[in-house]
Amino acid sequence: MLNVHVLGAGAWGIGLGLTVFRANHNVTLWSPFQEEADFIIAKRHHPKVLSDITLPQSITVTTNLSSIGTADLILCVVPAQAVRGVIQQCRPHINKDAVIISCAKGIEIATGQFLSSIITQEAPNHRVGALAGPNFAHEVALDLPAQAVLALNDLKIAQQLCQQLSHQTFHFFPGQDVTGIDLSSAFKNVLAIGSGIVTGYGLGENARAAYLTNGLKDLATLGQRMGCSASTFNSVGGIGDIMLTCLSPTSRNMSYGIQVGQRGQLNNVDAIDHPLTEGIYTVKAIQNIMNSLHLKLPSISFVEQVLYHNINVAQAFKCLQI
Repeated sequence: MLNVHVLGAGAWGIGLGLTVFRANHNVTLWSPFQEEADFIIAKRHHPKVLSDITLPQSITVTTNLSSIGTADLILCVVPAQAVRGVIQQCRPHINKDAVIISCAKGIEIATGQFLSSIITQEAPNHRVGALAGPNFAHEVALDLPAQAVLALNDLKIAQQLCQQLSHQTFHFFPGQDVTGIDLSSAFKNVLAIGSGIVTGYGLGENARAAYLTNGLKDLATLGQRMGCSASTFNSVGGIGDIMLTCLSPTSRNMSYGIQVGQRGQLNNVDAIDHPLTEGIYTVKAIQNIMNSLHLKLPSISFVEQVLYHNINVAQAFKCLQI
């Protein structure tokens, strides 16, 4: 039995916490917000998200980071831009043998670094990996069937963890390509915004399929230049996650894109409320990576032009040459 600490008590933190609990491990949920933690402790559900999901009494909820010292496994689910600060706060308390897995999606705006790289930088003496899959938090919390890839440079440890965490309705597949999982996880949020823009503007199903095909090609091109494995992008942690995020309006990023598309163009990226819509920030970071590698990725440029350069959707779409 593992002691598993989940950093972040929002929807995905709760979903992950529950699936780990169902694999018969001890689970602690950490929240940075005292009011949120107090509510969950008292009511056994979140005040805003997944309010229909009841947490078992044996799942501990805390705002005390020092409790992380007992953790064998740490799942980092805080938003991308908060990862560095939270790991810095955790560092003095982390058990020397603990494994840390990045479970959020995105790229740090200030540095352009992937989340597992940030964690490795801030906790250099620990094994660090990344998790991704087609996983809407609510369905995971409801115990509906799901899968994910858990990648670590040490494949033996990844295999061991996947065996320990998998259960009847959630299966973890081991992998070694941490950078590939990080890249795909970030890239898919931008594609989801693009998919939403095409949908909201009314360009049709044909255009959306063409856009996503271009997007998959662009991801493969960038991944190859960054030394990633093609098999990563063909896994549930790659194309599986992309399909879910880019084809369902339930996705925050696709929903945001639909709103942008309905407007036709966007004079101000902040004109639409977008809590936790990581793709808005990720598109700039990927654009910077593209520029440094002298690459042209039309699927990314399409989104960047609409969000940041006030280009009309129909005009921007021409960059895809389809």
